[in-house]
Amino acid sequence: MRADKNTYFLSNTIYGLKATIFSAFLVAGLSWVIYQILENYSSKFAFMHSYDKRQIYLLSSSLTKKKYELYGLSINAYIQRKEQFKNSMQDRGFSINQIKETDLADLERNSILIVLDAIALSKNSLKNIKTFVKEGGFLIFNYNFAFNIDDKFQGSKNIEEITSLKHIKEPYLVKQHSLFIVNRLLSPLSSPKFTGKRVSFKSYDPLYLYSSKEIKPDIYLTNWELTKAQIDGTYNLKANDAGVAWHGHYGEGNWIYFSFASYIFFESNAFNNYFGDILSSSIDYATKRVSVRAFPYLDQISAVLLTEDTEYKFSEFKNFIELADTEHTPLTAFCVSSLAQKHPKLMKKAQKSRYVEVASHSHTHKLIKGTSEKNMLLEIRESKKILNQLSESDIVGFRPPREQLDEQMNKIISQSGYKYILENVKNRTYPSLKDGVYHIPRLGSDDYEFMVRDSFKGKNILQKIEKETDFVTSIDGIYNFDIHTHLLGYGKNIDILKNYISYIKKETNLKILSAKDIVSRISKVKNIEIEAEVTPKNYLVTVKNLNQTSINNFHFRLYWPDDTGINSINSEIIGAEVSYVSNKSRHYSDVTIKVLAPLSPMTLIVSYGKSRK
Repeated sequence: MRADKNTYFLSNTIYGLKATIFSAFLVAGLSWVIYQILENYSSKFAFMHSYDKRQIYLLSSSLTKKKYELYGLSINAYIQRKEQFKNSMQDRGFSINQIKETDLADLERNSILIVLDAIALSKNSLKNIKTFVKEGGFLIFNYNFAFNIDDKFQGSKNIEEITSLKHIKEPYLVKQHSLFIVNRLLSPLSSPKFTGKRVSFKSYDPLYLYSSKEIKPDIYLTNWELTKAQIDGTYNLKANDAGVAWHGHYGEGNWIYFSFASYIFFESNAFNNYFGDILSSSIDYATKRVSVRAFPYLDQISAVLLTEDTEYKFSEFKNFIELADTEHTPLTAFCVSSLAQKHPKLMKKAQKSRYVEVASHSHTHKLIKGTSEKNMLLEIRESKKILNQLSESDIVGFRPPREQLDEQMNKIISQSGYKYILENVKNRTYPSLKDGVYHIPRLGSDDYEFMVRDSFKGKNILQKIEKETDFVTSIDGIYNFDIHTHLLGYGKNIDILKNYISYIKKETNLKILSAKDIVSRISKVKNIEIEAEVTPKNYLVTVKNLNQTSINNFHFRLYWPDDTGINSINSEIIGAEVSYVSNKSRHYSDVTIKVLAPLSPMTLIVSYGKSRK
């Protein structure tokens, strides 16, 4: 009996011991799994964020103050601009600490240093700043940085060393020209919500310009006014030579450089809705391990729009249709409906084409703005009804005669069911949405300008529109070349447009789209949200498709300034096709999701290379 009890006790003890050991292993295993999940796939816990909190410092340069004093300039102006910058950025949620030059050697290498208007520095301060960036710091600086070192003039030498930009020989006197600046849409310095605003630019000081074969500017200098997109200037600047802001890498660290003095930020009336956003986006980019930006046109960075005002000599519309079919190229025709009624066969031919989009250019091509409501309804609503019937399709685009619009016209256009207006927008590169209608800015020459100001020689026209195309697509805008049935659409003049299409087809980064396709893409992009989070081993990128339909070939850019690259990208959804191409020298990857399901989120698990910090 005792033996049985001992056996029973021993058996229970061994069983309990086994159960305890098993439970311990189970708890340990579950803890390991939970830890792995938290470490790799969660950023919701405080301990996961410690490496992503970066201090932001603003330098107060004593040597710059002395140089200001020597030049007879106001030291208070320098102090006030720094205070204004600090306060405005703090209002936007950034905590900024001022430091002196003596503190530079002790800066943490994962922090951000902002150096405004420091035209003079000591040799030791410059050395400490360069070391800070080389070893992993992030430098945001501007203007004639370190032009003077210990009272010795060095010019742009130190800027060129850090940025690898090359100084264009002579300073540019902005105050002698009517100039503007405009930002590139697909840039980490631009707001994730596309605007493409153009703002006035005035400098009291000569502006040093730089060029680069490797680095594309983030903000450009231009004389773009109304429909003209050309670069102005004594030196006939090319798009990549007209930059006034860039970002790049130096050693293990990063930099953002603005080539103008800080007062331009604050004296502009556009500070709150332009410069404030640019500065906020710059600091946001500097503080984050990863940033995301959607492509402006779904799977395209920029677009080319070729249009015809189909009005006088309406019969020449046949040239436009035949060109579209022969070249397999989307073309958009803005037709005057009263003339279209007289050419039903041509409208039938356009309807059969896979490449021609028919849109409205009013009913009679007479002035609409300022006329009676009855006349507006005829010119806008009746024109759509007639063209719907003739083309056997829904007309969604409108172009006002003489590009003149007012609020009443906008209201009627919206109520009539149009989706877009092609107009002469003066202050933006990206279409804006108003009352459910997209306003596409016309950026580029039309053939009237060549008739009035230039010759009709094909070579001259091609050279000009190619230059305009280079600039507008450099800022990720829509380049629009517009012709008329009685000018470049007439007879053999259409060959100029044919040659331009051949030029576009040779440029792998350019794509011709119809106006209808452009607004469809923009509308879809507008309804896609992207967010990125960081864990110690992965980026988690969540893409939410808020569209009612599936989206094919959605592209976005993933910026990873502090890391060494992307190892892999996998979707949480089994079978989802995701691909990417990385630019290691510029620290970004372009990601393609083949299909986004309607009204659904998708999370991508992005494995990144070891951080350089």
